[in-house]
Amino acid sequence: MKQTIGLALLLLVGSSCFAKNAFWHPDQKPQMSLTQALALAQKALGKKQRNFYCLDASIAKIRSQGDWTLTFGSKNMGMRYIMVSFDKTVRVSTSMFSY
Repeated sequence: MKQTIGLALLLLVGSSCFAKNAFWHPDQKPQMSLTQALALAQKALGKKQRNFYCLDASIAKIRSQGDWTLTFGSKNMGMRYIMVSFDKTVRVSTSMFSY
């Protein structure tokens, strides 16, 4: 049962990552680096950032000319999903963003 759930979760996450990345052309340099997006995401976590670790980052054109979506995990505080747009708008959620 655990293997079935794990496989289903892996397929869901994998297909989600593929769908998000399908909109970004690899021959286009992002207007914001991953390093900048990570810094803004960590700032959005505030004082709690020391409890979180980054698990995933992807780029796509979702809500602006480009958006980094970063996924953070924590042993005691659950998941955080952070979308950092190229215009430096930051959105934080405890559930995955729907595209």
